[in-house]
Amino acid sequence: MNKFHNFTQKDLECPCCQICYMDTRMLDKLNQLRTQCGFSLNIKSAFRCVDYNLSLEGSEESMHVQGKAVNLKIGHLSSIKKSRFFKALKAIKFQVVEEIDDYIHLEIFD
Repeated sequence: MNKFHNFTQKDLECPCCQICYMDTRMLDKLNQLRTQCGFSLNIKSAFRCVDYNLSLEGSEESMHVQGKAVNLKIGHLSSIKKSRFFKALKAIKFQVVEEIDDYIHLEIFD
């Protein structure tokens, strides 16, 4: 069985080393979000190894490095889909949501 459910390992792995250590709570929330939205979610970035994250000028303490953050592309969504997406985010209660340009950054904490 695919432990990523609605996603593939390639969707979630570090692009430089193909390692994927996603937090299971993040995976659960992502799968809930996908189910509630009713459409595919386009992942821009999920797990990142420390070296890759630093190459992007990210912090060593980044939630991406811990498998507790994802960036989802939303710029291409229609207004109807964006509305469904944001309603689902609210219902699922992601703890941090930050919209940056054409994507949204989501995190969970312990």
